Amino acid sequence: MSKPTNSLENTVIPAIVNEVLQKESENDKRSTMLESRMQEENVSPELLMNVLIPALFYDVSFDVTCEQAMLVLALLVTSNPSKYLKPASRCMKLYISTILMNNPTSLTLSDDVLKLMVSQLSTSSDVEVSSNITESLVACCHQEQDTSSRSPTALMRSLKALSQAFQTAWDQKVERKNPQHSSTSCVRCSAAVVMLCDVKTARVDDLTSKKRALDDSLLVILLDDSDPLLQMSALDLVEQLTTASSIQRDWLLSKEVLKPLLQMSGHEQDEPHPILGGSTIRILSSICKVLAMEQTQGPDANSDQNEISSWLLTRFRHILRNFIMGRSELDRLAQLDAISSFGSASPRALKILLDDDLIGPSWLSLSVAQPKLLSAILYSVAMVLNQHYKILVNSSSAPTIDTANANLCMRLFVMLGQVNNKGDNGSMPLVISLAKCPVTETRLGAYELLESVCRQSIFARLIFLNGSDLFEFLLSREGVETTVEGKEAKFKVVEAIYSQKKLVSVMDNKLVKALETHIKQGPHYRQTQSWDVATE
Repeated sequence: MSKPTNSLENTVIPAIVNEVLQKESENDKRSTMLESRMQEENVSPELLMNVLIPALFYDVSFDVTCEQAMLVLALLVTSNPSKYLKPASRCMKLYISTILMNNPTSLTLSDDVLKLMVSQLSTSSDVEVSSNITESLVACCHQEQDTSSRSPTALMRSLKALSQAFQTAWDQKVERKNPQHSSTSCVRCSAAVVMLCDVKTARVDDLTSKKRALDDSLLVILLDDSDPLLQMSALDLVEQLTTASSIQRDWLLSKEVLKPLLQMSGHEQDEPHPILGGSTIRILSSICKVLAMEQTQGPDANSDQNEISSWLLTRFRHILRNFIMGRSELDRLAQLDAISSFGSASPRALKILLDDDLIGPSWLSLSVAQPKLLSAILYSVAMVLNQHYKILVNSSSAPTIDTANANLCMRLFVMLGQVNNKGDNGSMPLVISLAKCPVTETRLGAYELLESVCRQSIFARLIFLNGSDLFEFLLSREGVETTVEGKEAKFKVVEAIYSQKKLVSVMDNKLVKALETHIKQGPHYRQTQSWDVATE
């Protein structure tokens, strides 16, 4: 940073700091003297922090050392935290973001400053203070570029400090020393660990530190069933990890984490936990999506991952069977999310669903009055078909198709008609009829499923069998569809059909030209009309 021009920052505040720290007196008297001198010189807390915070990171723009800044901050925060903590945290967040934007290599996070930051993060009663310090800490770890050094990185040191702070708070909670405050501190430390786990790093010891910190914080809370509300907070943080980097996925897919989640979901008893059951089932559904992501990356998953996948899917099936007993609309929507996530995880998971005499029919039954729920069912089937289409595409470098997986996709779509009393060939006519429904939500769900089916070559025979009704409906600009999103969704179905080159190559030329014209005109095309003006 350049040398400041403000005389208060440049000369007055450093002089006050040196004057107060040279006095050999008790801290209470020092803090009183410091506040008195600040008042005399009209120095606000914000202006003071503009000098002290840079000094913490060895910024030499001001004549204040890091040690002096630490001492003064300790005096002020101890004597009057409500007055000084918030300005300090705001200034730190702003300073770090500014430095990282202009000169990221100039920022140095010492062990003493790290200890101060973690202490205030975990113990402050102010939510903003905790949030600002957490963001500052994460930013410091993000900026570290040197991964060749053998010394511990800022990320490693931060994770270790947070684990230690968590353990202190947890011990206080166990001993019932201010339990509400200690529980809050545990959640804050765990939340900071989760945020730090998103810091990208190539060092193996950094990755190991992430897993160890998660074990020392989140897993400790999950394994303790004495405080369900605290566990609920931990579950929210676990859910954040389902979209994080590979080391978090490895942690999520470990049996040490999955076992307490399965227990809360009702695996070992008939009913899920009355408070945590719904959230845990949702998280397990998200973990199944993680499995699906791994599956689409190819068939090279290691044996440990395959074993964990098999172990989880078998137990989650039992949970789904219990979960189906809820019949309210919210229960059904949660059930659909869980089932579609499970069915998307792997071909084996989809086969488990289709073979189950309770889960499959409950999933695919459209005998519901609520349009939102009916649409959700159609979206759910489309989601599973789309996911397995990705698996088909990515699992083979050769042009051959994974026959077993293709058969599962066909079986799922055929079962939709069977469950709804439309017979073996009734699925396509059923979905087309729903696409003509006057209810917008239902139409959108039908379009989504039609697009999924029409994009996959395994359904080419069904497209031909229903071609007359299907193409007449898709190519017509008239009818019930008047919404923008509906026209665009319907148009995507036409594009999906035309994207199948083999299918198009055996179509009638007149139909192919009609498809090409429709696509060229776009989703919102309207036939122009000429008006003759009547004259006498």
